[in-house]
Amino acid sequence: MAGLAGDLADNVARRWYYVDSSSGSDASNGLSPGTAFSTLAKAAAEVAANDTVYLARGGKWREELSAWPKGITVHTHGSGDRPIIDGSDVATNGDFSKTGGRTNVYEIEWTHDFGGTEKVAHRVWVDDTRLSRVSDVAACDAKAGSFYADTPTEAGPDTVYVHPPGSTVPASDSKVYELARRRYCLQLYDHVNHATVRGIQGQRNAHADGAVCVDGHASDCRAVDGRIHNFFIRGLGEDLYASGMEPPDVSGASIPFVTHQSASGVSPNGRDTILRRCTADPYDTDLSPLGGTNAANTIGFYSHTNGVQQLGTVQFEDCDVVSACLTAYGAAQVTRAVYYRCDCTDARYAFSPFPVNELVIIGGATGVIGANPDWIHFPSDFEVPNTIIARGARSYKTGGGKGPISINIVGTTVSITRCTIATDASGGYSWLENGSFTFSNNVMYGVNDLTMLRVGPDSGAGVSFTADNNCYWNDGYGGATFQDYASGLTNYLNIADWRAATGQEANTIVEDALLADPANGDFTIGNPNAIALGAGALADIEDDAVAQALWEQYRLESA
Repeated sequence: MAGLAGDLADNVARRWYYVDSSSGSDASNGLSPGTAFSTLAKAAAEVAANDTVYLARGGKWREELSAWPKGITVHTHGSGDRPIIDGSDVATNGDFSKTGGRTNVYEIEWTHDFGGTEKVAHRVWVDDTRLSRVSDVAACDAKAGSFYADTPTEAGPDTVYVHPPGSTVPASDSKVYELARRRYCLQLYDHVNHATVRGIQGQRNAHADGAVCVDGHASDCRAVDGRIHNFFIRGLGEDLYASGMEPPDVSGASIPFVTHQSASGVSPNGRDTILRRCTADPYDTDLSPLGGTNAANTIGFYSHTNGVQQLGTVQFEDCDVVSACLTAYGAAQVTRAVYYRCDCTDARYAFSPFPVNELVIIGGATGVIGANPDWIHFPSDFEVPNTIIARGARSYKTGGGKGPISINIVGTTVSITRCTIATDASGGYSWLENGSFTFSNNVMYGVNDLTMLRVGPDSGAGVSFTADNNCYWNDGYGGATFQDYASGLTNYLNIADWRAATGQEANTIVEDALLADPANGDFTIGNPNAIALGAGALADIEDDAVAQALWEQYRLESA
């Protein structure tokens, strides 16, 4: 009982319980692996604040672990796969009946424990494959591997219509049909729990707000096949992996990780959250009812508040998003957002207004896809941030429009240094419109025939610009091109004229940085002159002393 010794060292009054779905018994006392309970319900009836519950690895519970006392620790024991808390139940094949007037549709009356009708939806799996949600019974009849269900009633029974993969007959095909039954999987997120959860997998919940919801510390957990959102974390999340969230069927986006503050007067203002070594993988092959793949409708990390409460620092460290947008904030009040070595195929550090005092980006390699989103995008209708720092980051923008940088906030202080910023033929231009900008030691590379860098507002005077030691190259013009937007859209096709007009860029060069393959994430600089100038991001951000000093200044060790 290695876990027991640690618990007793922390708190001699703390109790511990073991739960084993295969060999446990609720008639046992639960105090050892050999006398484990079998159900979460039995453990819930016994636990008190600050107790620890050990779930047997390899176990599976079709129950809901929620509303347990404050300070609970949920851990694992034994060997094997992570214990699974599953929000679905197996349906009896013979309970399906043929739907009248349809060729391939079979229906079942399904009761559930969704706990209400808000943010919940029926869901179906056949032989562990999630069926696609369609808009009506006719669409279900036309598409094998789909299902249709109306908005759930309070508890059912509700009719769920299924067109099995391969257009088989449920009563005779020997396939395993599973339907969502429960609201959550693991839910310890009521603003007072301060729970600790390690090594658990949650899956197939019916509610939109998370398969694994933790206020406290979650580590080494997986949230699989969640309904729109997978993890709800406030506090510290480490080594978390979210995958297979369902594409949104009405509006909005799938969001694997959410940091949320909305209970005014319950949870303290200024609560920090750290997500460290967390990965969001939305499964790019999934088709969304909104159009396109699921990844096109996914935001990896998201924070929002009710506009009254305020999050403190939200820190992302070594996080990764596969085939989706990195992060966004909606109606959120955030004191500081910090990103360290975060990689993403479609990075957007903001695309909706949010009050945040500081945005800090250190390292990371990202791609930006599409005409509208930019790598760093703050238009004039954003209230803040009042400080933006980007150091040692790498970005490749495709799809036209403005970008990869677009900042238009009067009074904002912006420092973009030692970054590598590249675009394809349609990647668009960067516009430093309003703010106080320091722009130095960067590589900017484009292959388009547009302006590479535009400085200044279209009206008024809200910009200051300090720049040097950059390396510019734009194949579309055979060199760099700049535009002073504040003085009649004046264009400058060479660095000498740009220097004369701005009094900046004394040591800047206009040369091809010879980037290895930025479109595929290799930003290695091959031009020795650019390297000697100190332009562009280093391959390893730990070799950048300035970046490391920034990281030491802004980082949080714990939340």
